[in-house]
Amino acid sequence: MPTRIPAIYIKNVTNFSIFSKKIISLTGTNDISFKSTPSFIIIRPNNRITYNIVIDYLKETEAEFHSFRPHCKRQYKAVIRNLHHSTITTDITNALAELGHSATRVVNIKKNHRPLPIFHVELALKENNKEIFKITKLLHSAVLIEKPHTKRKNPPQCYTCQAYGHTRNYCSQQPRCVKCGENHLTDMCTKDSSLPAKCALCSGAHTASYKGCIIYKKLTNSTNQKRQKFLNDKSPHVVMHRMLP
Repeated sequence: MPTRIPAIYIKNVTNFSIFSKKIISLTGTNDISFKSTPSFIIIRPNNRITYNIVIDYLKETEAEFHSFRPHCKRQYKAVIRNLHHSTITTDITNALAELGHSATRVVNIKKNHRPLPIFHVELALKENNKEIFKITKLLHSAVLIEKPHTKRKNPPQCYTCQAYGHTRNYCSQQPRCVKCGENHLTDMCTKDSSLPAKCALCSGAHTASYKGCIIYKKLTNSTNQKRQKFLNDKSPHVVMHRMLP
């Protein structure tokens, strides 16, 4: 299965003809496609090399853009249960390495500041990642290794530009303060705490992270409607499948 390449969203492109010709000259006509929206020019590279070329060019020209973590840089995640919380994480890493798994991060899980006999593990992407779930003994302890339980999450919010839908790790847009809405990073804000906040998204008298913000409500309502439509469209097929002998 081919690796999915993330799209790149660019703001404030004033001359698309010049911009697109430059991108094509760097990448080639068959390696890229464009899509225009009211807010962004969206570039969809066909491969990782093209993605890196475009990202490097946008950074060199100090363009305002954001993207997402490439699949090749993502980690494979697992949870180890029934391992004593005091177990040294480097011992876990070494034990997994002996079994052919490259752990890049091992963290003990806590609840209400109390350590649990559970460890969150991130592995470098390899063909044998799924084999980790077959491990039943680690460091002379009987363990259960399973996928992390996923729960519905709020849409991610960027701590640089405050927009929803991406994170600061892949954002090169103009910074906006979460407290006062001005064009600077939040850490550099000098607003007096006695003054009201100003939302960078809707200009309301609240921080940009406020879940009562009209922008956040519209986004979550739209997401919930799309999710419900997907379930409604899918359910008849599920019912029919269950009715078949």
